[in-house]
Amino acid sequence: MSTYQEEKDRLEELGKAHEVATKAAAEVAAFVKRHPEVKDVHANYSIIYSYFHGDLEDISENTLEDCWLNHGDRFRKSLACYPSEAHERDALEKRIVQLMSQGNSPNALANVKAGFRFKNLDQLRAQKDELEARAEMRSKSPAELRAAIQAARPNPEQELPVDISREQILHLWNADQFRFWAKKVGMNAITKRISEGRN
Repeated sequence: MSTYQEEKDRLEELGKAHEVATKAAAEVAAFVKRHPEVKDVHANYSIIYSYFHGDLEDISENTLEDCWLNHGDRFRKSLACYPSEAHERDALEKRIVQLMSQGNSPNALANVKAGFRFKNLDQLRAQKDELEARAEMRSKSPAELRAAIQAARPNPEQELPVDISREQILHLWNADQFRFWAKKVGMNAITKRISEGRN
């Protein structure tokens, strides 16, 4: 039977692992957005995770871009990519129609299809992303929606860990670290730590 401390340590480890996995998934999603020729499919996420041998902490904007630019034969060619813009456009249009098929009449869908010719790839990608986000929200229960909203909102009571110093924030943090901690505890906590120690 595990002690309270053992259970607490286990839960902290799980929490850290979840944070690392969430950050890695966000980095891969951002990478796919920066490289629209790469298909936004689960297989590509799995390929990238395998390429890093499951070391999710190593996945960052810098390491992904380094692999993309310098490991072309091994990394780039292993990813599922669109062979052309026309192929991507076709895939986006089909996905948008699929997402809009429920709750819309055939006439409304015909109008959506007719409007595709006035949209560029960026607009189609944005429309697809928005529709997917809405579909995901609709699939959640009220309790899951409340939890998602709460998780997205920084807790004003939270503080930065005590081992993060003002000097570390000012001189060592990169943009990824700022984004991570701002999302986790809010910018007020970061600003407060920076203001500590000033004369």
